[in-house]
Amino acid sequence: MGKSGVVARARRFGRTRVLVLELLCSAPGRGWYDRIVKLPSFFGIMAQTVAAWAEELGCLVAYRTYTGNERVRDLLSGEWDIVFISAYTRASYAAYAISRQLRASGVITALGGPHAVAYPQDSARHFDYVLGMTDRNTLAKVVEERRSAGKAPGAYLAAPRHPARFPNLRRRRNFLEAALAKARFVRVIPMLASTGCPFECEFCSDAKIDYQPLPLPDVEDDVRFAAGEYPRALLIWLDPNFGVRFDPLMDAIEGASAGSRVRFGAQSSVSLLGRERLKRLARARFEIIVPGLESWFSCGEKLGGVGRLQGPDRVREAAAFVNEVIDAIPYVQVNFVFGIEGEPVLESFDLTAEFVRAAPGVWPTFNLVTAWGVSSPLSQRLHTDRRILPIPFPLLDQKSCSNVLRSHESTVDLYRGLVGLEESAFGASLSWARARRAHRWGTRIINVIRGRGSEMRERIRWHRRMQLGLEQDRGFRAFFEGSAVPIPSALRDRALAATGPFVDLLPAEITDELKYGKPRPMERPR
Repeated sequence: MGKSGVVARARRFGRTRVLVLELLCSAPGRGWYDRIVKLPSFFGIMAQTVAAWAEELGCLVAYRTYTGNERVRDLLSGEWDIVFISAYTRASYAAYAISRQLRASGVITALGGPHAVAYPQDSARHFDYVLGMTDRNTLAKVVEERRSAGKAPGAYLAAPRHPARFPNLRRRRNFLEAALAKARFVRVIPMLASTGCPFECEFCSDAKIDYQPLPLPDVEDDVRFAAGEYPRALLIWLDPNFGVRFDPLMDAIEGASAGSRVRFGAQSSVSLLGRERLKRLARARFEIIVPGLESWFSCGEKLGGVGRLQGPDRVREAAAFVNEVIDAIPYVQVNFVFGIEGEPVLESFDLTAEFVRAAPGVWPTFNLVTAWGVSSPLSQRLHTDRRILPIPFPLLDQKSCSNVLRSHESTVDLYRGLVGLEESAFGASLSWARARRAHRWGTRIINVIRGRGSEMRERIRWHRRMQLGLEQDRGFRAFFEGSAVPIPSALRDRALAATGPFVDLLPAEITDELKYGKPRPMERPR
């Protein structure tokens, strides 16, 4: 049915039909952990918030997630007037492909989420609306205006700041349960107590977003509702930095969850976690903590006393601190970012290897510095300096490759060091040490599967291939040196494979960019 017929039917019944689609990936996960545990639990809050707002505006709403396990035709089934899609940059090709198919049938499409914020101009080539920070008024404008589907470029809409309040969990219940129905191993419920971050790490997309706490009565109501309705759930706080207003927030959480069995997880800066706070978190049934370390040479403000040190001294203090955290909290993940400007590349890997040996119970996550469009101060500065490589979007996942232009020697060292660190950190010896240090059998099993499973083995093989390409392939090396050459076939093939079942629906502009090296338009800061 064309657009006129769809809209006519909607008007006859007096309601606009809206589909909210949250893309958690663009292809099935490579390993058991991704397919069964991680991706079905990776949904957030904002897409469900959009669905709730659309209902408040009188729309007939459906909310769906794509975890890699669904068929495309089931994902898009139904007749819609407007489809809102939320996607990370790594899933943007899938979003573009879906939008192409929907717009061809007269459906209006709108893109929100991290990719829309980072790449609004590229997204506008493929969507009728591109949404930056979104509030209820932003959504209402899309629903009321409904510009013609397929009109290029799409309109960019953005609120001046994050919403001061979000629809509560009780209000979002139907949408939450649609996502929870896909969880097979653990039921994770995303929670939120604040937006933005008080720290300003240059590579972070939250660096310039003001910290804004949400009303504590709202937080308490969400915890109480979750504890009563989903007593075995794991409530994960998505705040960029959970511990900023620690005591009032913990008072609310403890009061609302008293007598229940719900568990919690959160991310917090090291500077906001002390011995007494760790004890309190443990008493409140916090089972997951992600203390941000990121670097051995920068980001010191987030690390408190540990941050006053650098290099080997920071490693020793950080390992001692993290071992204390592991004694209190069952599961601890530490994130590292490699390739930060001005930091010694190989020494960063050596120090991280020393840390992993000194704190074997932690799960280490190794990320490559990435400049996503215009979303961070780093991205904007590198854009101005013309130092961003045209890496295909599906590979901008912090794991596949960095898109920051650097010297050849530094780039080779980056992948050589990463391969060595991964082979050591996820080798048999440290994997078993990590399992022995874990408090619970479930944590032991998950960590062994993640470290020794097919996904990690494939990632190491890819990084080794990157290293060899840079060392031995002239065309490959020229691309990463910033020369005007086509995208290497290895990157192109991996990007297409990462787009999974959506690859045949890709717009011609995308396939031209991949196959013929046609340059992608560069983002310009607004």
